[in-house]
Amino acid sequence: MITINAGTYGNVIAANALSTASAGGNAAGASTSLTVTAPKSGGGALDWLDMMFVVGVLLAGRRHVGRRSAR
Repeated sequence: MITINAGTYGNVIAANALSTASAGGNAAGASTSLTVTAPKSGGGALDWLDMMFVVGVLLAGRRHVGRRSAR
């Protein structure tokens, strides 16, 4: 199960911390933040039923492709 905690996550990149061969370094610093909120009810988490559905779809598609190439 994948869980993400609600809150605000920040990141700061200092000036000249990033560089590429053709463009050089970044002249100014940059900062950003991401705010994560909790879902109102349930939702968002990947559980075993979701995984079984995905596996079933993949197996059904594989079976269909196998029949098509056998013709």
